[in-house]
Amino acid sequence: MNLRKPLSDCYCYSNIHGTCHTYCFQKSALHAEEQFLHGRTKLRHAGKQIRNVIQSAYKIEIRAGGLKDILGELPKRETSLFRSQVSKLASEAKKEKNTMSKEISKISNYGISV
Repeated sequence: MNLRKPLSDCYCYSNIHGTCHTYCFQKSALHAEEQFLHGRTKLRHAGKQIRNVIQSAYKIEIRAGGLKDILGELPKRETSLFRSQVSKLASEAKKEKNTMSKEISKISNYGISV
């Protein structure tokens, strides 16, 4: 018997009317489909995690805005350092939210609902 290996792990002992090659191609296609579905699931899961990060960043922005309002009522000399830190935090949260939104768009462009 002649042992052949036309595809990754598919061994053919005979080639009667091409059935061996057909079987190997089908096996390869099935494996590729499984990998595709696994990858799609991982992307969908990553997208949901990114959505959670976006929601957290949004909450940080809202809370920072409320804190800035409260600090605005206090004497400026005593709160200037805190106000700048709160503004910096809100700005970082907004940048992170925008970056994550772009990543969600990339995933959505692949036709994967997130």
